[in-house]
Amino acid sequence: MSASDNVLRGGLTRKHVDVTELLSVLDFTPSPVPHLRATVLSPGVEEFAPGVSDFRLLRVRLGTTGSGTSASRVGIAGPAIILAVAGEATVAGCVSSATIARGQSLYVTPDESVLELSGSGDFFIATTGEQHPECWEDTERVETTTTTIVADRRADLDSAIDAAVAEAIGVARTEGRRGIRVTRQNDRQVTVELTAAVPFGLTHVEDLRGLL
Repeated sequence: MSASDNVLRGGLTRKHVDVTELLSVLDFTPSPVPHLRATVLSPGVEEFAPGVSDFRLLRVRLGTTGSGTSASRVGIAGPAIILAVAGEATVAGCVSSATIARGQSLYVTPDESVLELSGSGDFFIATTGEQHPECWEDTERVETTTTTIVADRRADLDSAIDAAVAEAIGVARTEGRRGIRVTRQNDRQVTVELTAAVPFGLTHVEDLRGLL
């Protein structure tokens, strides 16, 4: 179920259940069981896409080629959770890697972009959005956006910093590839940067006043 503000409760809750409204919107016509059929993306990789932009489920089966081990690549555009139901695999993204075994799960941040699973077993990946095209391998090619704030009064400086950071967070969430660096240059000047040098989802704060 995707996120929605329009929910009618059908029971199994202590909250209010509007029976009349529920019956008025339900269609009681018999129909086949609405199984969601998977789409094969590549050998051993299936996608269950319910038709909403905020959720998709991938199933990755390694070791189906007859050799007992294999590797598969999948792209993510948002955060993901990997669940191992059988076997063991190494998961390598654009930033880091980890090993996952049966009964374990991994949380994957969006900056990993492309995941390569190698090993053998059965794995499910719940994520959002569409596939990410590639890793951001060369961080120098990703532009750093800098906002410079200068103010004489501390209150004005703090207010401007808060506004700049809030704007940077909004852009970072949309992109999913740059973090935020806040640097206090001196008592009157602060820079707020969107940069790939800081991992997505993190904010680094630096104070250079004692170093200059």
